[in-house]
Amino acid sequence: MTEEQKTPEKTPDRGMSLGMRVALLVALLAVVVGGLMVLWQVSGKPPKRLVSKQMVAKPRRVLKRLLKKQTRLLAADEVSDEARGKYRIPVTRAMQILVKNPSLIAPLPKPEVTSAPATQPAPAPSPAPSPAP
Repeated sequence: MTEEQKTPEKTPDRGMSLGMRVALLVALLAVVVGGLMVLWQVSGKPPKRLVSKQMVAKPRRVLKRLLKKQTRLLAADEVSDEARGKYRIPVTRAMQILVKNPSLIAPLPKPEVTSAPATQPAPAPSPAPSPAP
């Protein structure tokens, strides 16, 4: 045998080894996590529990106005749509009115039943013939 046949040719390793791939993946993961942490610190958002304590302790003006408006709507009598006969009254007052005069509660309308032509049931299928012996 010749010398060329004894030793196979070595091909150059073009790819990265497994260790290099793992190291690159860990480094990339560290960069992404570090970047996210920096963004979180820069944004300056406090944890949720502090936000909720602040909101309870010192509600903002917008929330105060909204609460005031909602309370006024719930407690006041108001004409909602006079053309259609719709009025707004507090729930407690509506309950008192209905207790005094239950006939104001209108029953639900019954659905209209249309008489459909009676259909005859389909005949039962005949049994399959038994195979001959």
